Amino acid sequence: KNPIASGDLTRKEGLVISNALLSGGTLLAAVWFAHVLVIYILVMFNVLMYSRKFKSIHTVGLISHGVYLCALFLFPAILLGFSYPLIIAGSMLVIFVSSAIQLENEISDYKYDKMARANTTTVRFGTDFSRKLYYMASAACSISILALFFYLRDARFLVFLPLSVISFFRLDSNLIRDNFEKIFLSYILVSVLIIFV
Repeated sequence: KNPIASGDLTRKEGLVISNALLSGGTLLAAVWFAHVLVIYILVMFNVLMYSRKFKSIHTVGLISHGVYLCALFLFPAILLGFSYPLIIAGSMLVIFVSSAIQLENEISDYKYDKMARANTTTVRFGTDFSRKLYYMASAACSISILALFFYLRDARFLVFLPLSVISFFRLDSNLIRDNFEKIFLSYILVSVLIIFV
């Protein structure tokens, strides 16, 4: 649930936390990864604007969330020297994953966001439309994984396919929805080990 809309955090507390994370992260980036500091600051500006404004603007919230999550892939990809086609394909996959995550969050927060008068994509267009977008984004994740597999001819990328399929059914299964975070984190850790070992 949205901690501000549900009353667990005040807007001021949310902004204080966001600013503290931004300041600490910028300092660490400046010390350890100075060559990507400008990109980091731009991405963190997007994160801050997402918290303050973008989340409440339909469609813009989805794009902003995608940029944020994409950065989580881009930083290690750039630092590790991935090829440009791999960076582009991986970024597209992350954007689809991000859209699915954001839409699922908006659907579950629909009641709270509507009470808070947040103009999210789900509040603006309704839960039925957002569910359709969610299924499209989830299906695009699976297609992107298969595209990476065929482009790179590397079967290790197929380890993410079952998680993508599980995510597709997340909205309709209480069992998957209630345990998804445990499934997701465990599966990602195992998948990364398989890919890089």
